Amino acid sequence: MKNKTTLILEKNYLNLGMKGEIIKVNPGYAFNYLIPNNIAKPVTKGFLKHYQMFIELDSQQKGEKIIEANKINLYLKNFTKVQLYKKTGDHFHIFGSINEKDVIDHVYYMTGIQLTKKQISMPNINKIGVFDININLMEDISNYMRIHINPINL
Repeated sequence: MKNKTTLILEKNYLNLGMKGEIIKVNPGYAFNYLIPNNIAKPVTKGFLKHYQMFIELDSQQKGEKIIEANKINLYLKNFTKVQLYKKTGDHFHIFGSINEKDVIDHVYYMTGIQLTKKQISMPNINKIGVFDININLMEDISNYMRIHINPINL
């Protein structure tokens, strides 16, 4: 059996694995395809030591982010209802629409928690009523809020 070449993936590749994984492949495949196409690069002893350090640091940071997201999630569970007031026209349609920025601003005003547009998934809101939105803090940590859109000119 021939020696295998050890590489680290620079990109997600369907048959080999995810970015950052260390793989062993035949030398011809490595030097003729993977390395020239910047899919992978060779692993040296120094690089492997450096890579292990980054993995440990990344796992620590991910653990801290999970703890912080859980704290925010517990805090947001107290705020399950958000009330927004908008001017309405005929048939209770509001002027403009409610978007993620309106929700972000209101949540920040009420709780002091700064969310991003990527964390919020919500329907298109252009009339008064009650709507549910989803807040995804991380992959496994999410929360929902109910938005009450009320007319201001009643």
